[in-house]
Amino acid sequence: AEDLVLPQTLNGNLYLNSLESAEDLVLPQILNGDLYLSALKSAEDLVLPQILNGGLDLNSLESTKGLVLPQTINGSLDLRALKNAEGLVLPKEINGNLYLSSLKSAEGLVLPQTLNGGLYLSSLESTKGLVFPQTINGYLDLRGLRNVEDLKLPRSINGDLKLDHLTCAKCLQLPEIVDGEVNLRSLTKIENLKLPKIINGSLRLDNLRNVKCLQLPQTINGDIYLYELNNLNGIILPEKFNRIYLANCVVTPEIVYEYINKPNIK
Repeated sequence: AEDLVLPQTLNGNLYLNSLESAEDLVLPQILNGDLYLSALKSAEDLVLPQILNGGLDLNSLESTKGLVLPQTINGSLDLRALKNAEGLVLPKEINGNLYLSSLKSAEGLVLPQTLNGGLYLSSLESTKGLVFPQTINGYLDLRGLRNVEDLKLPRSINGDLKLDHLTCAKCLQLPEIVDGEVNLRSLTKIENLKLPKIINGSLRLDNLRNVKCLQLPQTINGDIYLYELNNLNGIILPEKFNRIYLANCVVTPEIVYEYINKPNIK
């Protein structure tokens, strides 16, 4: 980057994807666009713009040493290769998605106060010490989590909630409204889990074998997956849903209401 001369203010995206070192790199103070530094594995010598009106792609970064992020990023922040949050100081506000897909532990992780996008923590095995923002305006990916110890979800999730590999839901508190799919496909029993009142997407309970204590949401603006069940005996159906996928058939509201004049199949 020694011979690279950039203006103090740049209106547009800046692609430096082949750059493997930030040595001698002088970035603009103001960047009105996205910054791509996807080959950088180290943040040493990296001085980021003071104002970044766009996203920041550091998807190969392996260490936080030397990394000083702006207080606000008006776009997505991609740190998907980072395996340890020690020393990581995230912006107070991210107006886009936050990718931390390789983190296995939440130790040392302090999330932004405002996150206007999705949160990708797909490798996280424990949420001990992790405090979520009250609202996540996007997708929440916790598919690597296998137990809910210490898990306190946001009050509102305006996107999909992925808990694909969760095998025990005891003590799990879900938001009242999820504006996307709720994926609990590995659960075999409910264990007093209270599902959201409204799911504006599909509900995946693919491996549920025991419907005891199952209380479906009032409204599901999507499909319901119950592949381990042969029938709907003992289940009170939602007032609204698209289709229910069972082991041997697909049930639609039209089928239910044509033969049974209330949303109960007994």
